[in-house]
Amino acid sequence: MSELEHRFKYEDADVSYTPDFDSLPDDLKQRLEPELADVAARGFRRMPTPEFRQDVANHIRGGDLYITQQNGEASGFAMLKKFPSEGVIYIAGVVKKPTAPSGIVEAVVKHHLDETELGIVTVRTQNDRVLEILTKTCDSVVALDRKSTPEEVDLLLKLGLVKADSDLDVDYLIHRGYYGFPMIADGIRRRSGDVRISDFTEKLRYFDGDAAYGIGYRG
Repeated sequence: MSELEHRFKYEDADVSYTPDFDSLPDDLKQRLEPELADVAARGFRRMPTPEFRQDVANHIRGGDLYITQQNGEASGFAMLKKFPSEGVIYIAGVVKKPTAPSGIVEAVVKHHLDETELGIVTVRTQNDRVLEILTKTCDSVVALDRKSTPEEVDLLLKLGLVKADSDLDVDYLIHRGYYGFPMIADGIRRRSGDVRISDFTEKLRYFDGDAAYGIGYRG
């Protein structure tokens, strides 16, 4: 068993890390799992149904997990997965409560990327803010700065993010209907002030659940 490792403080929040959620003590897991489901429910404005809680439970396992806490309670998390043979970090999931400090998710992602020193970052999202994080932690981002190449589509296949029969726009790496619904359940969709991002995500059929892949290059 291992405890959470404290990594850094960001404003009034503490950022901790575990490489394996299931290696944590049982009492800590039993406290954190419902707290993280609540974080996701608030971040995505969804009801914490049993199915939703199970989905969150799946998402906090299988990679490097960072948890932000305020006053001893979880306020956000980031699941980041390494693919060393491909030189890739995959941002598998990031979310925070509205009360968590602005910019904390970007700080967590940057911290992890600096620690791992892998040169490629990938993400699947509908969220302008997640793509903003990619632009601020990478030197260039496909398909914001240019259209994708066949080699980049092949990379997504190798990582298991798409399949050969996926309905994928190979120029802009848009997966039609992947989610099947908008990830944010209600409220106003947040748009980026960066026109590269807002122009790109305008290509999504948002309410049909399209997903966009980003591939960022560092260094």
